[in-house]
Amino acid sequence: RQAEKLSVIGKAATAIVHELKNSLILVNTYIQLLAERYQDKKFILEFSRIVPQELNAWKGMLQNVVDYSKPHSFPMADVDINALIKDIAILAEARVKQHGARLVLETEQSLPIIQGNAEKLKQVLLNLLSNAFEAIPHDGGQISIRTKNFPGMRKNERPGVIIEIHNTGEGIPPEKIAQLFEPFYSTKTDGLGLGLAISKEIISRHEGTIDIKSSPGDGVSFEVKIPFKNKKTSVK
Repeated sequence: RQAEKLSVIGKAATAIVHELKNSLILVNTYIQLLAERYQDKKFILEFSRIVPQELNAWKGMLQNVVDYSKPHSFPMADVDINALIKDIAILAEARVKQHGARLVLETEQSLPIIQGNAEKLKQVLLNLLSNAFEAIPHDGGQISIRTKNFPGMRKNERPGVIIEIHNTGEGIPPEKIAQLFEPFYSTKTDGLGLGLAISKEIISRHEGTIDIKSSPGDGVSFEVKIPFKNKKTSVK
């Protein structure tokens, strides 16, 4: 157990050093130049934009490490998944257009209300969308967000809600899919590789699951299943 803990700490330290190194050089350069260029309005505008941006990135990265190592409890309440998805789609629309891509939204009507934490679910869905943005072709493509009822047909399987996020693109090799939810594993050149691990933890605490489906040339689908808490859940 001690060896496993040291291994995780080592991976975290390596990932953090890798992420911070270039950012620290950038921020340090701006700070050193400040004394001689404080009257340069263009420089000051760049300083006031870039330095806080980098500091916020550090804060977010370190918070991810804390969230993964010490998951906090969070309150549950009624969540309208369709309403949550529509709010997220508004946030995503501008970024999709920047990629020259299309965003397709398909929400099933009469989707029951679930018990969950709206902010944590939003964090998960925005993380999955971020992965989708980075995977679509640079010359276009499509991201689809779908919601539907999940009947729970198999034994001991509870009914609930399915959220599917699909992006067009090359897809993920089968041997890499199983590793995507491992902490500190990432196929990207930047990032700690904690986003999907944290997302899986959040959905697990909603008693749900996240699955990845992909095949060469057919893009990637993330499927989130969240069960109802009880049979008395209201329906809209």
